[in-house]
Amino acid sequence: MAALARDPGLQTQRTALAWSRTALAAWVNALLVLRAALVLDHPVGPAPMLALAGLMVVAATALTLAAWWRRPTLDESLRQCAPHPSAMLVAGGAAALASAAGAVFVAWQALSA
Repeated sequence: MAALARDPGLQTQRTALAWSRTALAAWVNALLVLRAALVLDHPVGPAPMLALAGLMVVAATALTLAAWWRRPTLDESLRQCAPHPSAMLVAGGAAALASAAGAVFVAWQALSA
């Protein structure tokens, strides 16, 4: 059986935009947590929120760099029909870090109330 010809269409552009949107969302969340740390009055002070904002900035930076690095390699990965393992590792690590930071924020809010 002959292999089917693959027409990626705009898949490369959609994937690149998805990476950029994810990085932008991570930055917005990091800045919102930073703002909350600086504006809101917490009984334990702003230190835990600033640490959380710092972790979220690290995750947002990793996603931004992954999006920037991934853009030129998208065509090659799509030709091979396989995701690039290191890009998946960066995305997964940043998502795990952001999730952990969010869980810490929710727990901290619950304990300080």
